[in-house]
Amino acid sequence: MTDGPSRRVVLGKRTVDIRHASPKHLIAPGSMAGNVVQALRHLGPDSTAAVVAAAAARMKDSDRRALASGIKQAPAWMRPALDQIVQRTAA
Repeated sequence: MTDGPSRRVVLGKRTVDIRHASPKHLIAPGSMAGNVVQALRHLGPDSTAAVVAAAAARMKDSDRRALASGIKQAPAWMRPALDQIVQRTAA
């Protein structure tokens, strides 16, 4: 995903489609925080407890700060789960 135009890139024998995404889909791109947001978006509201538990156990403080800075861009249904992850301290 990119915030630029969609395009097709050929890498050797493989073709990669890079698709445009709105900024709300690109919260903390390329980081653990961004991966958590994408996981929640993909799995949906019914899987928030599992994602919160897994993410909270694995995230570093720097990842939590990145996640905290992007919470306002996340969909309303996702914000409470992201806030739970940010508030948990590393075990």
